[in-house]
Parts: sequence; C-alpha cells; structure tokens
Amino acid sequence: MENFKEICIPPSPALIEKEEVKFCCILLIDSQSFCLEIYRFDLNDDPKHNDQHPHLCRIIPSGFVPFPTTESGIPFHSNPKTISLKPTTPTAPHGIAACGRFSTVLGFNTFLFHIAKDESTRTTEVAFIDLTTPSSNWVILPPPPMPSDPLQVHALVLCNKLYCLGSYKEEKPWIVAYDPSLNQWESLPGPSNCPIHMFFSVAIEVPSPTIIVGSTLGHLQVYDVASKTWKLQKFENTDNEFIPFPKNQPVVVGSKFYWYEHCKHRLVGYDWLTKEWYLADVHNMHDCDESLEEEDLCLGHIGGDNFCLFWKSLTGSDTFRIHCLKFQVAKYRPIVGSTYCLAASIFTPCQSYVFSGLKSFLNGLVGTGGLEYPYLSHERQLED
Repeated sequence: MENFKEICIPPSPALIEKEEVKFCCILLIDSQSFCLEIYRFDLNDDPKHNDQHPHLCRIIPSGFVPFPTTESGIPFHSNPKTISLKPTTPTAPHGIAACGRFSTVLGFNTFLFHIAKDESTRTTEVAFIDLTTPSSNWVILPPPPMPSDPLQVHALVLCNKLYCLGSYKEEKPWIVAYDPSLNQWESLPGPSNCPIHMFFSVAIEVPSPTIIVGSTLGHLQVYDVASKTWKLQKFENTDNEFIPFPKNQPVVVGSKFYWYEHCKHRLVGYDWLTKEWYLADVHNMHDCDESLEEEDLCLGHIGGDNFCLFWKSLTGSDTFRIHCLKFQVAKYRPIVGSTYCLAASIFTPCQSYVFSGLKSFLNGLVGTGGLEYPYLSHERQLED
C-alpha cells in the first residue's frame, strides 16, 4: 500500500487519437476477509474465451431483430471448459471493507477508484489503482471530510475530479470533490433534500457537467458543476404508469442514463434533456435465473448503442460463473407519448468465466485500456 504523494492524470480521451481497446473489470468481495478482488478481461470474440452458442442462437450484427418469444431464448454456457480468471491487481488491504456497489467507479478510463471503510480504525478510506499497469499498487488518497462510518457512499468521476456523495451526519458535507491537481478535497453545497438510503446518482457531461441524484420521491435533484447550484426536475413516466428507480448503478450515454430491471427483464433509459423514455425487452437474450437478486446483476456501457449485462450464476457448491452478454439497441418505435421501444440484439458471443470460493459479486465495469497515456506529474514522490 502506498501513501499518496503524487497524482498522475491522463489527458482527456477525446485528445487521444488511437484505437480504443475495451476491457471489463469484475469486482468480487471475499466473504471471509471482505477484501476487494479485481479481475480483468478484454472484450473480444475469441472462441477460447467464450462458450459455443446452441444452434438456435443467431448473432445479429445490424438487424436489431427483437426476440418476442421464448423459443428464441439462448441457453448460454453449457461448455464446462470455460477458463478461469486470476486477480489482475493486488487485493485491497486486509480490513478495508467495501461500502457497496455504488462506491466503485472507473475514472480516466483505466483508474479504479474505491471508497471503503477501514474496520480497524472506523474511518473512510479512498484509494485508486491503475488497471493497465501490472506493477501498479493501491494508492491511498487524503481522507475525505465525510462521516467516519458512511452507510452508503456513491463515487462519480466528472471533469477530472472524483466526487463522493452520501452522508448521514448533518455536520458533515453530503457531497465532496477531490481535485488531483491540488491533492485536496472540497466540500460542496448539498441538495435541499439529502438522501441517505435508496438513491442513485450519475455524472453527465451533456450539455454541461452535471450530477443527477434520484430517489424514490419521484423527482431528480440536478447539480450544476459550474455554478455549484441545485435544482429539482420531475422524474416520472406517466405513459406506462411505472415508478422509475434504478436499483443498480445506471450507465450514462450522452444526455441519457440507462439501467437494467431484473424483475421485468428490460433495459430502461431516460433522457434528462428531452424527457424521453426508452424500454427494451431483453428477457429472451439471456438465461438469468429468476431467483437471482438485483445485486447479482449489473449493466455496463461499451460505447455508442452497445451495452453489456453482467450476472452471476452458481455452478457448484464452491464455484460460480460471471457472465458478460454484449448487445446493442436501436430506437424501434414509439409506444405511447414520450416512451420509445428499443429493439435489442446480440452482436458478439457471450463471455463467461469460472471462479471458486465464497465470494460475492460487487460490480462489473467497462473501461478503455491498452493505451500509453502521457501522465501529468507534479514532481512529488510516492513513498512506501
């Protein structure tokens, strides 16, 4: 473990004119030590890394044909020879327990930021690691001005800063931002109604840097980064009369954010500028067990209209698989009012990997790796 003495920040991805190499990051929690384990694999079509599809499965690269019947269901992963993965980075230090799925985020494409609770000191720890450098180690950031025992903390990266949201103590800030160029935290004004439990958050850059926080109260609290002000916005779908609330971390695509509803096996999207809604039925595109809990699944964004769905399935008393289903969506037709139906189709084979031991699935993230970024240095040294 290293103490933080230097910050290396890559330039904006928009400034790098190289081919993007997408990878997936799987985060597991050891059920005994509660330590965080990180596994990485590249998104690819290599048959050695994928199970063979049965004859009923068709890969549809551009047709966007929906799957309306159960006959087109795809029973993935019957091949027992799927390879196993080994941790790609050092595990988080012993005693550092994750606060939850919302407390991990990929920033600057390859840096994994992790907010955790140190069980020995009862303090909040924030650390990061570079997933593309094999020799990299965890680096501890200065302690944030947050409660020492956060119930639920969300991590977001926006405008080259790390934002942490969530607090249950009135004397502590509800939202703070870490500036790597200054190596310090800034306390920011919180919303009028600071949610503690059951809320979601997203960082959006369109049309300007914005943080959106939603809860079960039926509205969004929108934070403008430039003015450091909050405003309220309605968040409801009257066309289909359902109450929207992402139980897992949404993914951002432009001015939209999407999430997966396992109870209805569908992708849900919302454009916070146009107020349009998007629904895609993906029930017959995977073999997720009906008994799976929401924490056993999560959604990732590959780029453009391409997504991936991660989920965990048990294969034995002490083994399990993590699956990664890659699919694409397109606007199919309006359902009613401002709600559109999206057609979904698979565009590459599903990848799955076998794990052993008692571990819980914390998160699945998609990043861009394989690039050599020219880091910015502040002429400070890392010390052991």
